[in-house]
Amino acid sequence: MPSSENGSCNRFRQQYPYWSKTPRPGFSSINARADKLSSSGAWREPWKHRRCLIPASFFFEWEPLTKDEERKKISKPWAVSLADDRLFAFGGIWDRWKGHDAKNNELILESFSIITTDPNELLEPFHNRCPLIIEPKDYARWLEPAEPAHLPSDLVRTWPAEEMKAWRVAKLQGNGPHLLEPAADPQPTLLDGL
Repeated sequence: MPSSENGSCNRFRQQYPYWSKTPRPGFSSINARADKLSSSGAWREPWKHRRCLIPASFFFEWEPLTKDEERKKISKPWAVSLADDRLFAFGGIWDRWKGHDAKNNELILESFSIITTDPNELLEPFHNRCPLIIEPKDYARWLEPAEPAHLPSDLVRTWPAEEMKAWRVAKLQGNGPHLLEPAADPQPTLLDGL
């Protein structure tokens, strides 16, 4: 991890664009929408030159809430994994921001965003995006430098619903394997009847 003798380097899961005057962008940069990779000033250069893979075995998404549920601070998380429970990698982009902290020490922040696509039939009832998942056979191609006319755009597609599974989990608290346990008293969900 690069750093200077007097500075420090940190990694974050919210992209801080290299061109930003401060390390805090004025917009959400946790996810990068696939349809904006070539047009957004925040994503264009990382898409061309700084693609990455983020290993995972599952992810969480939250079902939209009614006004009443929001008022009661109810949470409806879902765990999502591949149907065969294997490890996988999200397709992402990364950037490096350089600046100075309050004491004028050099500060380097390396950060990334997960690329998202349209949802598949499994995710659509409870989320409007799907994280980009890259096939292992395409890892090297995803990471290798490419001319703008030969970027791996064909790899940016929605993962097939039949190759994923999703289940309701209890409110996410703490850390540990209990977070993946199916909700004990599942309430009716948007997936009922599918």
